[in-house]
Amino acid sequence: MLQAKNEKGEFVTLFTLTKEKIAVLKKTSQFFCPTCHEKVQIKAGKTKIPHFAHLPKSDCPARVGGEGPYHLAGKLQLYYWLKQQTSNVLLEPYIREINQRPDILMYLNKRKIVIEFQCATTSVSEIRTRTISYQSLGIKPIWIMGAMFFKRIGPNYIKISPFILQFIHQFHSTFPPSLYFYCPKSKQVVVANDILICTPQKAIAKLHFFKINQVSFSALFKLSTLKDVEKRLLWKREKKRFRMKPRGRAYGKEREWLQWLYLRKTHIETLPSIVYLPVQSQHKMITPLWNWQSRIYVDILAPLHVGEVFSVQSCEFLLQNHQRMTKHHPLIESSRHPIHEYLQWLVYFNYLMKVSRHHYKILKIIKSYHNIEHALAGDQLLLADRADRTGKPIWIEEKSW
Repeated sequence: MLQAKNEKGEFVTLFTLTKEKIAVLKKTSQFFCPTCHEKVQIKAGKTKIPHFAHLPKSDCPARVGGEGPYHLAGKLQLYYWLKQQTSNVLLEPYIREINQRPDILMYLNKRKIVIEFQCATTSVSEIRTRTISYQSLGIKPIWIMGAMFFKRIGPNYIKISPFILQFIHQFHSTFPPSLYFYCPKSKQVVVANDILICTPQKAIAKLHFFKINQVSFSALFKLSTLKDVEKRLLWKREKKRFRMKPRGRAYGKEREWLQWLYLRKTHIETLPSIVYLPVQSQHKMITPLWNWQSRIYVDILAPLHVGEVFSVQSCEFLLQNHQRMTKHHPLIESSRHPIHEYLQWLVYFNYLMKVSRHHYKILKIIKSYHNIEHALAGDQLLLADRADRTGKPIWIEEKSW
């Protein structure tokens, strides 16, 4: 931590002091953590940013993950960057009501915002608990991850994991899902926005790179997104990979799904093109896109005839074990639901018509394929920009910042 209290209860910030002054304090004064009130020690080497550290056996709740030089440098740089834009910025304030000490607290446009610079791999439940505790006080939490978590695997692809997905921000339903990264060594901010989850390990995103002294805080939330033509092209490639991917020995849920396909007398090569379509709210599902979408097709849509009606509730009941609890991603403030998004795609492709809030009617039969060649051609045709579509793709919405 960069600040601690002395014997008089006064805050002391080491990095603002000279080496000589720090040396004197180290010999003559005692310091205490503002959160747990345990004794802390001064750390001030030749290469380290002067800071305070808990003793090894401390169980302070604010100590989770510890703080290395990388984290301290990033926190400090972000603090000075924000300080240049608004005077009302606090470093490591203690919020007594929730027993939390965020890295930075700022007041902007009559809003309280906390900035957390996350550089350690902490449990998902810990991140969720801290986020919800800030929100309970009307504080907007923004988590910026250290650049070690940013793994680019293509011009518009990033690696993801259940841990990284906890940090996706979506401030309302039309805000593009976004991740924020910072590297104190290069002093570079990276924003990955307009995120579409492809697989449990990979997502499509629009990537933005800035030097921290060349961008404002508010500008990070007003960035361009992927164009419709770009998303179509990227997802066509995903569909092809899905069809053509060599499949070795499968494990866990993937093996279970392949066995389920086999028992239903179908195969990946013959699945219709409506299986494996992108939905923005995929984070709410436990299983991959192709898994739960194929179940809707095989168990609900395929048995129906043209003109027959089915309910959204039947889909939700079918997939009740495939969905996460509502508060699993508290940083995503959107009411979008993956099943509803998926059915809206089928309306757009003229396979369904919405007849009431919770009911859809079959407009035409959704056919499976007989071979991989027909499947690949059908996938490309489905995602083409054609004039006979109903409305707009689900990813085209008026942006409201």
